[in-house]
Amino acid sequence: MSKSYKEVLNLFNSPNYIPVKNMADFDIDVITYYNQYYASEKTTQDRRIMRNYINNLNATKKANQNPFMNKKGKKFYFFYSYIQNYMVIENTNNNSVDVYIYINKCWCHMKHYSNKNNCKELETIMKSVQKKPYYV
Repeated sequence: MSKSYKEVLNLFNSPNYIPVKNMADFDIDVITYYNQYYASEKTTQDRRIMRNYINNLNATKKANQNPFMNKKGKKFYFFYSYIQNYMVIENTNNNSVDVYIYINKCWCHMKHYSNKNNCKELETIMKSVQKKPYYV
């Protein structure tokens, strides 16, 4: 929204605007303001560290929580082979299964099965991985 020149001038005539009567008073006001809020480099750095810590606290807590603790209704199964590692999470509440695969030091979600009794595909994957030989 563009404002006209007169509207901009009216902003400066509002009671919130403090006109500068002389340079000495202006300098004193600026120096006083600066001295009130001035802090050393170490104090400023400590304030920034604390501000960043407080702002990132929830994200840090979420990232650092252990996924295997306090998971009621879930059973964790691990399948380690020479070729690939799998984690199978059985959810006993809704009778479903989630399969994760270990890639680059991270568990990546591979597949969700809504009914754990119909996991024939999962059985074939595990059997095929188990039968492959590993040579060094």
